Amino acid sequence: MNDKSKEQGIFPRTRFRVNALSASEKKVMEFVSTHQDDVINMSMLEIAKAVGVSDATVLRFVRSIGFDGFNTFKIVLAAELMHPKDAIFESIKPEDTYEIIVQKVIGSNIQVLKDTLYTVDTASLQTAIAEIKKAKRIFCCAVGTSAPMAQWFYDRLFRLEYTVTAVVDPIHMYTQAAIAKKGSLFFFISRSGYPVTLIKIMRILRKQHPEIKQILITCDASSPMAKLSDVKLIGVSREKDPDIAGSAVSISSIIDIIYTCLELAEIGKTSENQQKIWEASNFFNNRLTKLPKDWGNS
Repeated sequence: MNDKSKEQGIFPRTRFRVNALSASEKKVMEFVSTHQDDVINMSMLEIAKAVGVSDATVLRFVRSIGFDGFNTFKIVLAAELMHPKDAIFESIKPEDTYEIIVQKVIGSNIQVLKDTLYTVDTASLQTAIAEIKKAKRIFCCAVGTSAPMAQWFYDRLFRLEYTVTAVVDPIHMYTQAAIAKKGSLFFFISRSGYPVTLIKIMRILRKQHPEIKQILITCDASSPMAKLSDVKLIGVSREKDPDIAGSAVSISSIIDIIYTCLELAEIGKTSENQQKIWEASNFFNNRLTKLPKDWGNS
């Protein structure tokens, strides 16, 4: 196990892999979460007896969350208990001051970005970039709270002169899926990977246009949408409060990663486009500053 993986910690791993764990492995996870101080002094067999599973199950849990052995798992857990990163992710309380709220929200978002370093698979990223480059038309589909991310993705690709459409209306999604042409590429963005509408769209595409690639950005690698996708880019969700959408920070960062990779692939063209955009924006802003002083008072 390399140093990078040791830095990641136990609990970020269990958060984004929890749905891939078996029922017995989830029991081990729950025991580890609630008996952290005890676990660092217990053997694998002792943990197995305490949970009521086999020691092989404990080992499977350890490996399922990315560790190569039980000893490495305990070393990382001990280090995490010395520096409890999760302390800042406790729920925001009504009595919290603005200063505390700032610390909790920003601290949580910072950790989301650190965890995303370990969830984004570079091989999948490379495949996604290759599919974007060769696509004749790109559709980015999302619903609910993920819809703004589709618009953001559209903005990034549009600036690089890709033919891209953000589709956030379910009827439009069904229409595009039904009449999709060869050379199209469908991107789906969903924090959970469970929206019924998007699952149906993916199934329609798979049935009617199996040659069309489907790429997913999500925070649940074992969700129904993840299983239907050809390529998946996994972000991180740390929400303890449903009103704090930390996963949006992770997803928008993945979009920026895609944009940067595409930007660097054609740096000359990108620089030229950026210059044109700046010149157009400056012209517009300069015109605004020259409006009559009484403009808007009539």
